[in-house]
Amino acid sequence: MSKTWNYRIMKDADGNFTIREVFYNEEKSIEGWTDEVSPFGETLEEITNDLGYMLSALEKEVLVEAEVLIDKIEEIKEEIVQEI
Repeated sequence: MSKTWNYRIMKDADGNFTIREVFYNEEKSIEGWTDEVSPFGETLEEITNDLGYMLSALEKEVLVEAEVLIDKIEEIKEEIVQEI
């Protein structure tokens, strides 16, 4: 398996929805995410494709930033306990 990423909609602590790049580890668990992103492309075709990938984020479950952070903290705690 390899690490992957995709665009996801994320709701922040203020209740705002943004598009983020979300990164996953080999176990498909969220490893991290970016601040909000904007579509980008060096050509019209590239920006069109990027917008399409962002639109596909609307078909996935909305991530709540606080919940993802809590889940990540729990994962880290479990890893520490296993190492002890």
